[in-house]
Amino acid sequence: MANDRSLEADLKGLTLILLDVIKDKGYTTLKKVKSLNKTNPEWSEPLHECNFQYKAVVDDDVPKAIKGVNERRYELARDGMMDTTIKSQACDEGFMRRSLPLPLTELNTVVHNLAYLTINFVGLL
Repeated sequence: MANDRSLEADLKGLTLILLDVIKDKGYTTLKKVKSLNKTNPEWSEPLHECNFQYKAVVDDDVPKAIKGVNERRYELARDGMMDTTIKSQACDEGFMRRSLPLPLTELNTVVHNLAYLTINFVGLL
């Protein structure tokens, strides 16, 4: 997860780097969902839910947070990341409700933790 930009970055720069990493992890999760859909068709419902959640993360929540940071509208950035923490947990909950294995827990946890860290960074801006 090393990023050359982090060497010279201020807090705003580090926050934007975190947002880029969250977006990247969101796309990684979407690819994993697609792969699991092919190999585990019996998981189609919870995978569809995860796909829906993570599309919102990468298409709406992260861009909203980036806009908030860049425009110094920190509440907007915080809201985007709060939504991301909820959506990452909702992905696992779809599997738990059906008593299925949790194939995305590791990615969901990483996204959740990064979003939570970002919320804390935004609070310091």
